[in-house]
Amino acid sequence: MENTYALSKFSRGSINTANFTFHDTPANVTSTPGFRDAGFDNFGPAYRDWGDAEVLMICGTDPYETKTMIFTQFIKPAIDQGQKTIWLNVRETAGLAYAKSRGNALHIQLDPGTDTPVLGAIARVILENGWEDSKWIKKWVNNKWESSSGFGQGTRNTPWQWRTTWGKFQTKGFEDYKKWNFAQKEYNPKTAAKIANIPVEDIYTAAEWLAKPKADGTRPKTSLGIEKGFYWSNNTGNTNAVSSLATLCGAGGRPGQVVGRFGGHQRGGTGGAGFPRNKSPQKRPGRRRQAMDTDRYRCQPWRAKRRLVDPSSREAALFSRRALRQRENKVGLRTRRPVIGSQVRSSNELAKLLRSAW
Repeated sequence: MENTYALSKFSRGSINTANFTFHDTPANVTSTPGFRDAGFDNFGPAYRDWGDAEVLMICGTDPYETKTMIFTQFIKPAIDQGQKTIWLNVRETAGLAYAKSRGNALHIQLDPGTDTPVLGAIARVILENGWEDSKWIKKWVNNKWESSSGFGQGTRNTPWQWRTTWGKFQTKGFEDYKKWNFAQKEYNPKTAAKIANIPVEDIYTAAEWLAKPKADGTRPKTSLGIEKGFYWSNNTGNTNAVSSLATLCGAGGRPGQVVGRFGGHQRGGTGGAGFPRNKSPQKRPGRRRQAMDTDRYRCQPWRAKRRLVDPSSREAALFSRRALRQRENKVGLRTRRPVIGSQVRSSNELAKLLRSAW
C-alpha cells in the first residue's frame, strides 16, 4: 500500500503524466468494466453473502485454493447444508472436488475463452422460460432513458454515462435486451455448447438452478462470484455477460443475492493522486479522452508538452533506424525497443533521453 501510494503520487501528481498504470492493466482503468457499466461494485458483497446464497455460481477461480478463509468459513458450511454450486472453470480443483463429493455441484468445464457465449446461452434459457426476476427488474433496473438521464448514478459524470449519451452501447431496457439476446446466434444453447466443448445439458441445468422458481413460487437466492481466471481474459465481454445474467436472477445488493469479485491478493491499490486523463493522447471517437495505453505509447520526458508517436507508424520505424545507426557509431544507445517520442535533436541529447527512459 505504501509503495503504490508513493508511486502514484510521484507519477500522477508530481510528474503529472498519463503514462501510468500498475498491476495487471496496460492502462489506468478498471479490470471489470462490465460491473462498472451495470452499476455493480467489485467488492459490494459481504463474505457472509456467499454463504447465505442457496445457489452460488463461481467463475474462473476456486475460493478454497485462492481465498481459503472465504471458502472454509462461509462457502463450505453452506455446501454442507445443501447449497448448490455451479463452477465455470476449465479444470477441476480441490474446492470443486469437495463440492462434487457432497452431491450438489455442477462443473461446466468449458474451453478457455468461451465464457461469454455460455453465460449468454444460460441467460437465454432463463428468458425463454420466463424465470427472470421481473419484480426486481421492474423496480431496480434502469432503462436507457433513465441511465442516460443519470438516474441513480449522478449527472453524466462517469465513463458509462458518457457512452450512453451516444446510444450505441446499451439496449433500451429489459424487452430490448431480450430481443437482442435472442438475435445472437452464439447464444443458442446448442451453438454455445459446441463453441465451449461442453454438454448442452449443463447450460439448461445451470439456468434451472440459478433462476427457476420453487414449487411455492419463491425464487432461489442466487449469487455469482468471479475472479481473475474469468475477467483477465475477455474482461469486457465476460463481465458484461455475468452482469446481465446476475440482473436476470435478481442478484445485486441483497442478502445472499449478490454479484461481485471474491477478492484476490493484497495489491494495495491506494492512490496518491488523481489520474490526469486530459493529458492522454487517446480519445473515444468524437468525445472524451481515454486512459493512456502504456503498451502502445512510449514518451520522452524532456518537455511538458510532448508529441507521442504510434509504435506502428512510419515515423516510429524511422526513429528506430536512426537509433540503430547511432548505436553502430558507438554513441552508446541501448536500443532494444523502438525510440518513440518527441523530436530527435542531437545524438547526445537522444542518448541522454534513452538512458533516462531505460
